[in-house]
Amino acid sequence: MGYFSLRDKQETAGRIFRLLVKECCGDSEGLSSDDIADRLELSRGSIVHHLNSYISSGLVLKEHNLYRLRSASLQKCIDEIKADIDRIFKQMTKIATEIDEKLGHFYR
Repeated sequence: MGYFSLRDKQETAGRIFRLLVKECCGDSEGLSSDDIADRLELSRGSIVHHLNSYISSGLVLKEHNLYRLRSASLQKCIDEIKADIDRIFKQMTKIATEIDEKLGHFYR
């Protein structure tokens, strides 16, 4: 996913992710970006930048200015993302088949 790159000298993305896994699984309502910034002693802007990447990937949800993992556990989160990907590929395969049939291209 590119979250843990050599460019991230302070390991900001990893620190945020570890905090979310530790504090925002289960029944947790989540943490605000200010809470995360205070706990990690980093700028709020840096925190929000990484949180937006996690939101785009589907790992993190933002509800009422609170951030948390999308599921009660990391394993469930990964399982849900896999199911999302499987659904997307199934839909893409269906569309590709319809296009191929209209164009007279047939896959064996």
